[in-house]
Amino acid sequence: MDISERRNSQRVYTEQPVTIRYNREGNFEFTGISRDLSASGIFLYTESVLEEGAQVELTLTFPSGSGQASPMQVRGRIVRVQRTPANGIAVQFDKITVIPERSQ
Repeated sequence: MDISERRNSQRVYTEQPVTIRYNREGNFEFTGISRDLSASGIFLYTESVLEEGAQVELTLTFPSGSGQASPMQVRGRIVRVQRTPANGIAVQFDKITVIPERSQ
């Protein structure tokens, strides 16, 4: 079966910076670049090696229609790890929180 047939949500291809926080025997913070995004998950590339099943927290910042950045914090679980040709991880979302814009 083709993996695209198992997806529940349409994917949007986008290259945006992502901050990845990972807690296991210490607190770690990495950066990555998204490849695609859907309502249920994200695939991103990172130089860090993470393991399948790990719980992570992501901060995603995507431009909104007004041109302002709209940050979101997302908790999820790594459901797939790709080691070649570049390190990539697929994260299934558990909880999404939009960070409110601060008034200036």
